[in-house]
Amino acid sequence: MIFYLLFLFLLPSMGFTMMEAKISDSEKVFQADEWYEKAGRHLLNNELDEALEAYTKAISLDAQEEKYFTYRATAYLSKGQYDKAIEDLNKAISLNPNSDRAFIARAICYFLMGKYDGAIEDYTRAIKIDPEDAPIYYSRGLLYRKKDQLEKAFADLQKACNLGYRLGCEGLEEIYETTAGENAERDEAVVFVNKGIKFLRKGQLERAIEKFTNAIHLEPEYALAYHKRGVAYREKGEYDRAIEDFGVAMGINPNIAEIYYSRGLTYNKQGQIENAKADFEAACNLGDEDGCKKLKILSGGR
Repeated sequence: MIFYLLFLFLLPSMGFTMMEAKISDSEKVFQADEWYEKAGRHLLNNELDEALEAYTKAISLDAQEEKYFTYRATAYLSKGQYDKAIEDLNKAISLNPNSDRAFIARAICYFLMGKYDGAIEDYTRAIKIDPEDAPIYYSRGLLYRKKDQLEKAFADLQKACNLGYRLGCEGLEEIYETTAGENAERDEAVVFVNKGIKFLRKGQLERAIEKFTNAIHLEPEYALAYHKRGVAYREKGEYDRAIEDFGVAMGINPNIAEIYYSRGLTYNKQGQIENAKADFEAACNLGDEDGCKKLKILSGGR
């Protein structure tokens, strides 16, 4: 009897406690977001310690929100605490594998640590998530330029430029106007390719082909020269010669999406649809959104 009365007495308070806990969980999320907003203001004012403290409080209230870890990582990054930044970004990506901002932040971190291959890999993942983000192509292009992978750098900077990103266009001009290697023949070959691309843009196809051929004579392993000469041949309607040049370029460097895309366009013009689809698929797999779009069109929208 006493136990029964005690139970009746405690029952309302038990219900109240459960309600309080439910409200508390909701309140925690609200408070976490407030701390996040506060941290953002500190970060904008370069008040890094205050930002870190506020982000940490937000995380203590809601540890399932990817953006809290991503932006705390940017504060660690600004303080040069790269290992802590990487740790937070790994957590952010585990919470949201489709967070392009987390991959971009980690790529920047890897770049500052001198881990260029890791940075390129993360930029590539970010591109797959958002293939229309021009600054990502630009950043990856700069890394390829730093590694002296000129063809890949050119492809990325060209993509950034095509998407309307001014720095991408400026980066292309820098490649045109500067040398890529340390030997005179490579330097001269770059100059010929630069001139050939300018003629190609103006529709002066014979002069473009002449310049690309000059570059190839000087540097027989210059994939960009073969690729651009192939484009010029395609524009002239000489599809077989274009396909031959694209094939040579792929043999030199099989990892440039733009070459597969260019050959896919050529096969498509010839009516070789299956070959075109195969090349567009290869371009798509290498991160070329135009290749993905063409593949979808040729596959009937599937």
